[in-house]
Amino acid sequence: MLVFPIIVGIVAFLLSEPILKMLATPDEIMSDAVAYLRIMCLGLVFVSLYNYASSMLRALGDSKTPLYFLIFSCLLNTALDVLFVCGLHMSVVGAGVATVIAQLVSGISCLIYAMKFNEYFKIRRDELKVDMNISMKVLKLGIPLSLQFSLIAISCMALQRVVNSFGKVAVAAFTATSRIEQLIHQPYQTLGAALSTFTGQNYGASKNDRITAGYKKSMMLMAIFSAAMLPIMQFFGEAIIRIFVEDEAVIAMGAMALRITSYFYVMLGMIYVVRGVLNGFGDSFFALLNGIVEVIGRFIVPVLLTQISFIGLWGIWWSVGIVWSMSGFTAWLRYVWYKKNRIKESNIGEELAAHL
Repeated sequence: MLVFPIIVGIVAFLLSEPILKMLATPDEIMSDAVAYLRIMCLGLVFVSLYNYASSMLRALGDSKTPLYFLIFSCLLNTALDVLFVCGLHMSVVGAGVATVIAQLVSGISCLIYAMKFNEYFKIRRDELKVDMNISMKVLKLGIPLSLQFSLIAISCMALQRVVNSFGKVAVAAFTATSRIEQLIHQPYQTLGAALSTFTGQNYGASKNDRITAGYKKSMMLMAIFSAAMLPIMQFFGEAIIRIFVEDEAVIAMGAMALRITSYFYVMLGMIYVVRGVLNGFGDSFFALLNGIVEVIGRFIVPVLLTQISFIGLWGIWWSVGIVWSMSGFTAWLRYVWYKKNRIKESNIGEELAAHL
């Protein structure tokens, strides 16, 4: 969690400009893009520290503390954005520096709290040795998950290249809508993380009926939230975009984009809910499968849709929704298979044990 972010950060820092050129980044925003990306590379190790501490705390049943640090980080990031961008006129560089400082504070604070108040973080000298059995289990689960997120990131880069080919206004609109949709992702992501911990604990205790109940209730919560967001984006999308953007062309394009993607929020939510259950089961194969599906979708769908004359530019956002649907449906199929085979086998074991 310390070594890899440093290695990746250095490599990405050095290759920032070639990568952005490969993605057909418009010349007029190239210098700002390079500066921002390099600053983000410097903050990778702080993101890693937060993820390390927060993931362990959640796995140990403390989901509130990481949330508090995350909320504090968001508020700090917002305040520093206003200070650096509006007050000190540091533009893109200011936004990047604000983000890195917020990541640093949340990462170190969460780790210090965990080390002070949680016994599992207090490692003695005699415990500083490698346990190959645990290490292999971590690698078995971690490598497919890493590949999944890497493949998703690569597929997003492919989509970004398509966006960049439509010019500066399209880039600005896509960036604005992506930032807004990150807020939409948060409830789904939090629900998925909670469900992952819930599933893992109950699967380990062989309480599979609770897993099924948790899955159904999470699906219901996700559907309610998705239904609530749909009319908001349909009728107030322009007003939401206007909070962040002043250019009228970008506002109009972004508002239409939000209307398109909001039709698919329920499929986005399904990805997180089902992924939470499968991660709780320790299903490493699904992580790789899901990443492959997203890569195929983001490489092929936007290229095909944007080539259709009556769709054109809007194919960017239609493709986002279609890829969400592909991933959500694939995840659901995997859950159905897992429930039919693995959970059923576990229940048979419970019945046999009770009978004996």
